[in-house]
Parts: sequence; C-alpha cells; structure tokens
Amino acid sequence: MDQHNFAYFTIRPSNKFGSVVWLQRVLTYPKKSKGKSWEPCLEWARKKTNYDLRVKWGQRFKII
Repeated sequence: MDQHNFAYFTIRPSNKFGSVVWLQRVLTYPKKSKGKSWEPCLEWARKKTNYDLRVKWGQRFKII
C-alpha cells in the first residue's frame, strides 16, 4: 500500500493560473499508473506546471 503523503505550495501568492495548469498536467501524465505510486506523476506535473507558468503564462510564482 502506498503510504506517501503529498502537499504542494507556491513560493509567492498565486492566481487562477496555478490550479488550472496543475490540474491539466496531472490529468495529461503520459504514462498509466495502474495502481502504482502517484509520485512520478505528481513530480512530472510539478515540473511541467512550473515551466508552463514561467514560460507560457509569464507568472512569477512556482509550485514547490
């Protein structure tokens, strides 16, 4: 059984972009988890979200 607990925060106050981009990335993870740990998916989503926020949306906060 997976006993990992995950919590994510931002380094600055965020806005509407953070949640929307994060959710999009979690839902578009390119591999199936098939009952495995969510950790690879969430780490991938965090990195991709931070890239999108900075490059595509010009935001100055990031998810940590």
